[in-house]
Amino acid sequence: MSEPGAPTRRPGWLVASFVAAAFAGTIAVGGLWALAATVETGIGSTWRVITGAGAGVVFWSWIAAGCWRHAHEPEPGPYEPAPVPRSRAFVAANVVLALLFTALVAGGLWAGVESARETQRLDLIEHRVMVAARAADVTVDSLRDLSSDRQVWIAQGWGDEPSDDPDPGDLLLPVDGASVADVAVEETENRAAVLFRPHEGPPCVVLDVDSHGLLSTRTTNNC
Repeated sequence: MSEPGAPTRRPGWLVASFVAAAFAGTIAVGGLWALAATVETGIGSTWRVITGAGAGVVFWSWIAAGCWRHAHEPEPGPYEPAPVPRSRAFVAANVVLALLFTALVAGGLWAGVESARETQRLDLIEHRVMVAARAADVTVDSLRDLSSDRQVWIAQGWGDEPSDDPDPGDLLLPVDGASVADVAVEETENRAAVLFRPHEGPPCVVLDVDSHGLLSTRTTNNC
């Protein structure tokens, strides 16, 4: 037995300190990855990434330091009061809270990166749609003709001998990473819209053409 006041090593606390340090290091690396993705895309809040990752690193560093101190603290003297024992339920509750906090931090970082990537992907599709529309010199009249051609093409697909011809929409408006899903023309307001469905899935991109021939794009979840 160690003499009172002599330092001792407790393997359980040492393991806990290493685990906490590993969590802190993982969050730090994840935070740098999220920060790099946010800065690269220019989308999302870098301050939110820094504060979220920083809070996680500080929290687990504090846990690691506490476990390290417990692992090396000296044995209490014979006349010092014994520490109050902690129940297993108390320890389990603290572990669960720590893991929940870590999950929230990790989820926030992951959501920020995914949101930035999704926005970047849709911005690229919108840019390609606009380039294709300008190259085809799209107008309401040309989209009205396209709508009629697509109706004939769709009807042929339901016939006894389906046609192998490509979608007229993709021929007029070829967009890398997306395809024409629908064409709508509003005769009363003399405007039209083309719905593009990205190959990677929704949200979809809509090309709007007004009565003056002005082009604009937007995204929609109504695919």
